[in-house]
Amino acid sequence: MKPATSKSLLPYQKEGIEFMKNKRVTLLGDEMGLGKTVQAIGLINLKQYKRVLIICPASLKYNWDKELREWLTHDINHKVINKSKDTFDSDSIIINYDLIKGDVQSRLRDRLFDLVIIDECHYLKNPKSIRVRAILGDTLRTRKKEVLSLCSTWFITQIVLLTGTPVPNRPIELFPILKALSPETIGNKTYYEYAERYCSGYRGKWGYDVSGSSNLSELNDNLKETVMIRREKKDVLPELPNKRHQVVTVGLTKENLISEYDQYHIEEYTQAIDVTTLSELRKNITLEKLDSCINYIKTLLDSGVEKLVIFAHHKEVISTLSNSLHKSNPLTITGSTPIPKRAQAVTAFQNNEKHKVIIGNIQAMGTGLTLTKSSVVVFVEFSWVPGENEQAIDRCHRIGQEKEVLVQFLVYSGTVESHMLQLLNEKHKNIKEVLK
Repeated sequence: MKPATSKSLLPYQKEGIEFMKNKRVTLLGDEMGLGKTVQAIGLINLKQYKRVLIICPASLKYNWDKELREWLTHDINHKVINKSKDTFDSDSIIINYDLIKGDVQSRLRDRLFDLVIIDECHYLKNPKSIRVRAILGDTLRTRKKEVLSLCSTWFITQIVLLTGTPVPNRPIELFPILKALSPETIGNKTYYEYAERYCSGYRGKWGYDVSGSSNLSELNDNLKETVMIRREKKDVLPELPNKRHQVVTVGLTKENLISEYDQYHIEEYTQAIDVTTLSELRKNITLEKLDSCINYIKTLLDSGVEKLVIFAHHKEVISTLSNSLHKSNPLTITGSTPIPKRAQAVTAFQNNEKHKVIIGNIQAMGTGLTLTKSSVVVFVEFSWVPGENEQAIDRCHRIGQEKEVLVQFLVYSGTVESHMLQLLNEKHKNIKEVLK
């Protein structure tokens, strides 16, 4: 296990851990890309917790597994739960929202946890949903019989909620969390009292309307005085590099996609087969992980990313991404896109708010274009030439960009792809060392 020292943490991340350490409930609402996961793990390290429950979207489970292995300073026996029938034979558990119901919820409720981490907690915005009732209980108090919820148990020492968008769309979406976990924040108001005070709630033609907002300064002050800490990139930018790379593990590949790799060390492997075979293997890996990548990208968009640049390689992959993300009105640029239409796509992405996503081939979209409306770049597929990846990233990281650029490489653990990315990172470090 790699030890994570205090020197590994940025000053604002240390402040976040300090804020959380003595609170039973914390809403860590830092803007996306500021390392909320690392801060949560920092709390585990500080408290030397052994029994941790991590609840997150399915697309983030294996990334949590990776981050724990990288950042923990002490051994924790943890397990990723993929099916409701999986055994809970570990002290710590990583599980996705949709599995927490019925027998799974009961088994978790009977466990003793030092810490419960609820990642992307804006998933708990609908008080009528099954997941909210299972985790937070009946926050509307519509049932005569009390609903036994996961977080109502006394067998939890601390709860940390993570989200880059504490209020995704409307203040009403915070109500279930605050009602269940921090009633002091809202003065123990009922749903309708909260809606009237903070959502301009009124009884309209089609029922009680809670889509508005009111007294937001008061709500914000109450949050900060009780449970919430939130920093934005612009507040801590001097402490951050202006371009930051992350490797995000979106899953574990099937055995048939890694068996060929196991026959060789990675350097020997790339020399042992021809380019065509290697390219076909990379494509198969990408197609295998594509559903996981799409789920992760949707999570990113749901978390508040306003504009997103996605790079891939194969036309089939770009087409599937475009079709799956149709709600974000994606634009695409490939080698077959005429030059005038490429310019039109860039203009639309830069100037039209309805186009939240642009997806392109690394070669076609990776040079000569300006995409500074986005500060988040995702590689579903990447080039094995470090300079081509950096050139693609610089479509966003260039004059006109006002934010730190966050770059994420989505990989399947244990594949040729993940090992090649490690080599690429080493090459990139060496190039920087030569050119510094």
